[in-house]
Amino acid sequence: MFFLALATVVAGAHAGELPRRGTLGLALAPSADGNGLKVVQVMNPNAGAAVAVDDVVLTINGKPLTGPKGVGTGGATYGIKPGDKVKVEIVRGGAAQTIEVVAIAAPPPSLDGRAIEMGTAQAKGGPRVRTYLLEPADKKLARRGKLPAVMILPGINCGTVEAFAVAGHPYTKLFKMFTSAGFVAVMADKPGQGDSEGTPCFDGGFDVEVEAFKAAAASFVADKRIDAKRFYIVGLSMGGLQAPLVSEAVPAAGIVSWGGLTGRWYDYLLTTVYRRAVLQGDDPVASFAFNQHWRRVLSAVFVDGKAPETIQREMPEAFAAVAGSEDSDLTSFAGRAWVFHREVDRAPIVRAWNAYKGRLLALHGEFDWVSEMHDHRLAADIVNRLRPGEAAFEVVAGNDHVNTKHKSLADSFAKFGQGEADDTFFTRCVAWIAGLAGT
Repeated sequence: MFFLALATVVAGAHAGELPRRGTLGLALAPSADGNGLKVVQVMNPNAGAAVAVDDVVLTINGKPLTGPKGVGTGGATYGIKPGDKVKVEIVRGGAAQTIEVVAIAAPPPSLDGRAIEMGTAQAKGGPRVRTYLLEPADKKLARRGKLPAVMILPGINCGTVEAFAVAGHPYTKLFKMFTSAGFVAVMADKPGQGDSEGTPCFDGGFDVEVEAFKAAAASFVADKRIDAKRFYIVGLSMGGLQAPLVSEAVPAAGIVSWGGLTGRWYDYLLTTVYRRAVLQGDDPVASFAFNQHWRRVLSAVFVDGKAPETIQREMPEAFAAVAGSEDSDLTSFAGRAWVFHREVDRAPIVRAWNAYKGRLLALHGEFDWVSEMHDHRLAADIVNRLRPGEAAFEVVAGNDHVNTKHKSLADSFAKFGQGEADDTFFTRCVAWIAGLAGT
């Protein structure tokens, strides 16, 4: 289930607080037939009797609504502000009708009845982004009036990080567990999502995202409540790549990475597409042939920087194979534009780990087929090369990429994210950082 909310774009960025984004105040879930999204809760008093639970929302202001991307930044609801009159096409009792809903301001985030502080950060020349901070109730780790803090960097997906009210969500768990342990827990939204300004996240790049996270980290350590010498980062998936880059600007005393990557993104994409074909039992000859097309297209995209239309003209067979696959339509991959992927490939991740001065715990799920175990281990090897014993690599038994447990890699692939919930990563992460903060 997810909430229908989106970023507000403000013309002419300037210093000052970001306005709250607009929302239709509808909690939505996938519909039974996959056509539109079903209303499971109405939280907007302006909706009145116009929208009811079990209605299926088909379009918003004429734009189709088919899933989380449809309601995210760049989707059907992007740009809605509080007070806007929004035309919503719904299906009720088998009949389609168009209604009007007045958008409201998104409610402030909270966790277990505690308000999460919202702030603003901005890199020089970049968009303003929304930041989130939650203090611990127990200040047991305070030193000279200052508290340790943990910044959580999210994965590749777009969508606001405001998932704190969703029980079992990784951000909810980490905020709860770290604040219970005595830490300040902090996060920032990516540019172009949530309240943040900027190019819609689905169309945005990697570099602007990293710069925004650096600015957010700087704003956190500048907070008089936070001990800058006890500032830590937890990088989840793509956040694990970004963690050492953020730490170049705002040094972290310790980093925990989960399911990350250290080498070239181009090499990773080649490997992951082929691995998926093997795991789903595709014909090996056909899979090999497709991978050859994939290699040619990726080389054209990454190495030569060619546009899709150029690739289509110069290598029509490879273009048709890749663009017609479920892996890519050559406008995006994994929900992000190719500019994002090109910038990830160029990112100086190895240099950043080589320069990193803090401690590192690299964690990887035993049955995580999304990321590369050996490549993730490389971050620890780089840190230990110059400072032996400062980094550790550990495998979390049975885990997939999203913290559920399986019996095998094949089971993990077939039932991705549907295994038994496992908190091993979360407990190990919190215990390791707590050990550093207490020394």
